[in-house]
Amino acid sequence: MTGPCDTARPNGTASFPDVTSEYPGAMAKATKIRLNGDDSQLLAQLSEEFGSPSDAVREGIRMLAEQSKRRQALREFQQEWIAEFGPPDPDDVAESRRRYFNE
Repeated sequence: MTGPCDTARPNGTASFPDVTSEYPGAMAKATKIRLNGDDSQLLAQLSEEFGSPSDAVREGIRMLAEQSKRRQALREFQQEWIAEFGPPDPDDVAESRRRYFNE
């Protein structure tokens, strides 16, 4: 039995099976991805946790989408803050960094 990687290449990249949507009612779309050796190993490890390379990649995409939404919400909050109160005072920012991030 082989692992989740189809073929390892001499240049360190690996070809994984097509990542296919398995959701009921969703139209399946295959996408090939190329990973370097480290990423191939990481995906193989995550595949054990998530059930398959496809499941691990889908979860990663969902996490990236959620992270992107949070960054956008933070940017919007910053713009609203600056519009209402002006830019933050550098001394206040430095104090917050020391207090909350031990910097």
